[in-house]
Amino acid sequence: MAAAMKGEGQAMDVSGLASVWEGIASVRKTARDTGLIMRLPPGAQLCDSNRVNAVANTDVLTPCLERMRDHDLKLPYITPLQEEIEMFFRQVHVKVSEKVCYRTAGEIKKMLSFIKRKANKKEEHIDMYMAGAMRQANIAQAAREALLRARSSASMEGSTGDENEGEDDESVERETDLDEFRRWLDSQPRGSQDPIPDPSSASSASSGPPRLLTFMGSRPRGCLHPWHARFRGLG
Repeated sequence: MAAAMKGEGQAMDVSGLASVWEGIASVRKTARDTGLIMRLPPGAQLCDSNRVNAVANTDVLTPCLERMRDHDLKLPYITPLQEEIEMFFRQVHVKVSEKVCYRTAGEIKKMLSFIKRKANKKEEHIDMYMAGAMRQANIAQAAREALLRARSSASMEGSTGDENEGEDDESVERETDLDEFRRWLDSQPRGSQDPIPDPSSASSASSGPPRLLTFMGSRPRGCLHPWHARFRGLG
């Protein structure tokens, strides 16, 4: 929890994502039709992190990936991301529970982590998400981490755990709010995750998800990056 309270500069800046999503017709339509942002496979209760679901949600994920490109491929914190999701639903006049917003924020962060991990492994069908300038950022980060590992190895010969020295605070944070999200998911009764809430009415969650500090901002409405047309070919 303490890591999630660190300065926002250590994570991807999510401010303005609500307005960007609002400017994308397909995201608005999904929210109004299903009461969700992320599209789920038929019969699914959660948006699992896999290739099929990543491709199905490129319109939601692309603005986040563009932010990652501009923030050294840092993942977002779940709480400010949840705030943007809540703002988006208010802007499109869809009432959803806090539980749905928290779950959606966790699903998006897990998906971004999945894409980043696949890109680092140079798996081509996912690496297209990291195309162009984003791939260059990925290469630059890998070079920085290699340099850090080399320096650590030279100064701490014989110490254990050197393979983790090149990691930054993002991995520490990921062990808090993402693990907290996974524990929260595990605590939910099976079959009661409300995969398709009624968008016409609000529901109050009796056991709300954990909340941290509020982080909200605004940004002029954006439109989907041209990469989106390429992503559709991944399906």
